[in-house]
Amino acid sequence: MLSKECFKEQIENLMIFYPSWKINYESSETMLAWYNQFNQLTDGRFVDIVENHIQLVPYNPTVASLYDQY
Repeated sequence: MLSKECFKEQIENLMIFYPSWKINYESSETMLAWYNQFNQLTDGRFVDIVENHIQLVPYNPTVASLYDQY
């Protein structure tokens, strides 16, 4: 199961590399919705997905675009 700390770290990485991403990071409701989409993954798998997205995808992340890197 994906730890909330790992999830937070990776969302912060995505925010660094996609500065025009308009995710509402301050909203606990938004973050919970995003977390619930990935909570069945391991920390390592989620890190791999985010790293692949950063390296390969030029547009802002979506749930679908992250899962494309699965």
